[in-house]
Amino acid sequence: MLTHRTEFISRFLYQIRDDEFYGNPGSLPKPEVIEQASAAARDIIGFDAHRAAFTTLAEVIDVCTAEELASRGSGTAARNATKHPQVVALKKLDSAQRAGVAAAAAQGLAWMEDCRQWVQDHSLRNQIAKRVMTAILVSVGRIKRGYTSAQLAALAQIGASLRDMDVFVVRARQAIDEILAGKTPPNKSLQATAAAPSSCD
Repeated sequence: MLTHRTEFISRFLYQIRDDEFYGNPGSLPKPEVIEQASAAARDIIGFDAHRAAFTTLAEVIDVCTAEELASRGSGTAARNATKHPQVVALKKLDSAQRAGVAAAAAQGLAWMEDCRQWVQDHSLRNQIAKRVMTAILVSVGRIKRGYTSAQLAALAQIGASLRDMDVFVVRARQAIDEILAGKTPPNKSLQATAAAPSSCD
């Protein structure tokens, strides 16, 4: 079980040299750099209340990352993370657990942006983490019930804060809109921006 958000955020902070292959494992920066990055990350969703969800998410990211590092980016998580067995297995969780992991995934994407100056977005590690978190929002998070009002409020804040135009972040924002549109009364519904169907699982 993760004990502090720094343990989760550090997964995005591995560094590779400019002359290295983007799929190299890289290495963590000095502890003080990790602390600086963690301090810059705004905790919107509430790590302590979602520690189990972040732990589950970290385990999925770690499995997918290990596979892609070994296959040099040619595995399932790189091609279509929604079909990775670890992601698919999350659909078997109960609604509250699925909502928690999806909320953690949204927060993880926001933390990548908060820590932008320390995050090498082009690295295979971070590309896989981004794809996995987006896949979870798209395929696991779109459920009819399970979210608390606090989670929905946090998702709305995170969705509005995500700024990257990376295709995966754009799709993640769309998935968040779909989640919120499905949970809001019709007269206040948010307009989904996704081209994909907005119906929930």
